[in-house]
Amino acid sequence: MFAKAPASTANLGPGFDAAAAALDLWNEVSFEAGPFAVELDGEGADELPRDATHLALRAFAVFASPERYSFRFTNRIPLERGLGSSAAAIGLGLVAGAAAAGRTVSAGELLAAGVRFEGHADNLAAVLNGGVCVTWQAHGAPRARRIAVDMPVTPILAVPSARTSTAHSRNGLPATIAHGDAAANAGAATLLGAAIVAGDAELLRHAFHDRLHEQYRLAGAQLLQKRR
Repeated sequence: MFAKAPASTANLGPGFDAAAAALDLWNEVSFEAGPFAVELDGEGADELPRDATHLALRAFAVFASPERYSFRFTNRIPLERGLGSSAAAIGLGLVAGAAAAGRTVSAGELLAAGVRFEGHADNLAAVLNGGVCVTWQAHGAPRARRIAVDMPVTPILAVPSARTSTAHSRNGLPATIAHGDAAANAGAATLLGAAIVAGDAELLRHAFHDRLHEQYRLAGAQLLQKRR
């Protein structure tokens, strides 16, 4: 059996923790019944675990026991570079596990099952649904909707040499922001959704103005570079 999952980019401009897009860069796993084994090729092959603690196998275990299968992972998504490698691993594991169990599981059910590992649903929603997705919470559960097949621009990936975890990048965010910044972001986020749905690249250019997270993350990244 075989499954694959794409890279993703989230926090699109003012769409912090809400807007994400899948990218044409894929991790894959092939698996078959047999003695438990994990083979790793590509990104992270020399550092990711080769046992049931592997993030994809933890997600696989939601639907089926990984101990009854042998796995071969091919990873193309760089780790800790802002391309959703963790979300891809979770999505890969969930889809593979559901297939192993012979179950047909909706993207919404997979999202609810996977958010316990990811913590934030935006990247995972793009992995499971493809295209450009918006996520939100309703009655304590994550929801997602694909609003476009792709962005009205061509993505170019700039992969940094330095690595950072999601937790580290969020540590510098303030607990509160000014009312004016919140209002500006609400307007920009509305514009972002309109630009994506309309496929309007010029409108999208005007939407990419954030006052909620980018300025604080930039300051944190600059400080980290100075320490190095």
